[in-house]
Amino acid sequence: MKYVALIAGILLGLLFLVVSVPVLLHMKMPEPTGMPDLAIKFNEVFAASGWLMAVKVCECLGGLLVLFPRTRNLGLLVLVPIILNIILVNLLIMGSGPKILLLLVLPAILVIYERKAWLGLVATNRV
Repeated sequence: MKYVALIAGILLGLLFLVVSVPVLLHMKMPEPTGMPDLAIKFNEVFAASGWLMAVKVCECLGGLLVLFPRTRNLGLLVLVPIILNIILVNLLIMGSGPKILLLLVLPAILVIYERKAWLGLVATNRV
């Protein structure tokens, strides 16, 4: 299980780095094709408001933190709200479900592997 978590952390970290670094470096991105009109409008507002850059900074930071086992849980704390947003946008606006399965599986593997650390967030200390 240790190697599975290591591979999942590396894949998740690299995934978020690959999608965030080009935007942060203002590289020319190809125009998406086949997107619904609502998704295109959503994307335009997202980019024009500056919110996209803030999210990409968080994606880059979370991706870097998830790459290393020592900071993986902190990276997941940064990435989980972003992952939830990506899943909701894909389900509600884009209408695509199966493509986002990887975004559910990789963090789930990491949370299951470090479940004792995560249970400390919800545990109650009774005296």
